[in-house]
Amino acid sequence: MKKVFLVPILASAFFCASCSSHEVALAESSVTLRSEAELLSSSTSWTSQIDASVLSGKISGIKGGSPSLPQDTVRLNAVLDIQHPVYPSLPDFYELDLSTMEEDARVVLESFCGAMISGKGAESFFEEKNLYSLAIFRYDLRMELGKNFSLSSYVAGKPGSTKNVYECPVRFYLKDSSYFDTVVYVHKNNEAWKVGQISFRNAYQE
Repeated sequence: MKKVFLVPILASAFFCASCSSHEVALAESSVTLRSEAELLSSSTSWTSQIDASVLSGKISGIKGGSPSLPQDTVRLNAVLDIQHPVYPSLPDFYELDLSTMEEDARVVLESFCGAMISGKGAESFFEEKNLYSLAIFRYDLRMELGKNFSLSSYVAGKPGSTKNVYECPVRFYLKDSSYFDTVVYVHKNNEAWKVGQISFRNAYQE
C-alpha cells in the first residue's frame, strides 16, 4: 500500500518543481527583455517633436469641405484632388474653357460673337484697320453656306495665346443645326482689346 501512495506524491512534487522552475525562467526572461529595452532606449537619439500643437490640433476651414465633417488630412487631400475644374468639350473641338483669357479680352470675344449671331454691330469690336478681314470672312461664308444662312448660337473653345494675342476657336451654329468652325484673333492694341482677324475653317452638317 505504501508504494501505491508514493507514486502520486512523487508526481506532485515533480509537477511543483517544474512549475517553480518555469516561473523562475519567465521572471529571468522578463528582466532580460526589460534590460534590453532600457538599454536600446537610452542609446537611441530621439528628435524633439516639431510643431506639436499643430500636429495635435484640428484642421479647420478646408475650402470646399463641409464644416460638419471632421477636418483631417485625409479629407484635406480629397478636397485638394478635386479643386481643378473640369470643362465640357465637343467632338472634334476644344474644351469650352475661357479661364485663361483676361477679362476684357473675353468680353470682347463674347460681344463680337454675339453681334455676329444678331447680325448687328460686329464691326465695332473689330480693329478698324483690319475690317477687310471681316469682309473676307463674310464673303467666304456666303460662298460656303449660301446667301440666306442664319446663325443661332456659338461656343468658344480654349484659346492659344502669345503676348497680347489670343487665338480663339469658335464654333457657330446655324438654325438648321449645321455648324462651322472659325478662329477669332483677339489683339491688345493701345491698352484696348479688339478682334484683329477672323478666319473660316470648315463647315459640318448634323
